[in-house]
Amino acid sequence: MPLVIVTLVVAAVSGLLAPRRVALAVTAVAVALTLFAFVWTVTDGVGNDPAWIILVAVVGGGAALALADALSRVRARRVSA
Repeated sequence: MPLVIVTLVVAAVSGLLAPRRVALAVTAVAVALTLFAFVWTVTDGVGNDPAWIILVAVVGGGAALALADALSRVRARRVSA
């Protein structure tokens, strides 16, 4: 779960500070790394990790991309106004 939170924080910071393309690219990389970590956790065979936690990563990644997109649009509107 901390990885999903870190991904959301990366999305918020990049959405507020970077141009839209950069914010979405940085967030997409963070989402890809988070998904990789969650899939690795389930498939490594160590521990008793349920497969549904991959869905948590997918939903968190979608939320992160939506957050970065929304914040970068708001920022762009403020800069151009």
